[in-house]
Amino acid sequence: MANTAWSYSRLNHYETCPKKFWHLAIKKDIKEEESEPQRYGKEVHKALELRVGKGTRLPLHLTHLEPYAKKFAEHSGEVFTEQKLAITKEFSPTGFFDSDVWCRAILDLAICNDDKAILVDYKTGKIKDDWTQMQLAAAMFALHRQDVKEFTLLFWWIKAKTITEKRITKDELKEVWNELLPRVKVYEQANRGVEFPARPNWLCRRYCPVKACPHHGE
Repeated sequence: MANTAWSYSRLNHYETCPKKFWHLAIKKDIKEEESEPQRYGKEVHKALELRVGKGTRLPLHLTHLEPYAKKFAEHSGEVFTEQKLAITKEFSPTGFFDSDVWCRAILDLAICNDDKAILVDYKTGKIKDDWTQMQLAAAMFALHRQDVKEFTLLFWWIKAKTITEKRITKDELKEVWNELLPRVKVYEQANRGVEFPARPNWLCRRYCPVKACPHHGE
């Protein structure tokens, strides 16, 4: 099997359970039903994309998001919404669907001011202290915009009505690749060898659609 391009969510999906990943993302013989939280997340992301990027009014039931949305929309600098980033295995920028794509990421919002950039991820779930996905996005953004030397990473936790922040320099982004590449290597080896064993986890009992798995319901 040829290697497939990876993203952080795809890598995390594989690591959670290779068997589930195989059925949903590779063989695609099982489809996972969209949950209400997922539908809400899509709605919020689309509404904020239009509000921040084009000035479209938020729907009435989302107007509580206006204070932060207004600040982002009126922030000085270049504003980019829903930016699709892709790179080759040689760490060169490429098209999101080009044949040489190796890694993909999508940024909810990026604001550039000279050699500094603010990257924002809208989160509709519970607060988590894991910056790896955002750091990867920064590392990829740095390859597309080599003039940016310093990044401010923001998680906007929609339900908690708060923002968490982390700063990182371009030089520090090297450590992001050092952390991720061993994990990616395992993912690529699995794809080459078609090795996708079941990995029991807390999702087995109620949230896994792979009903033929021996661990389903455990």
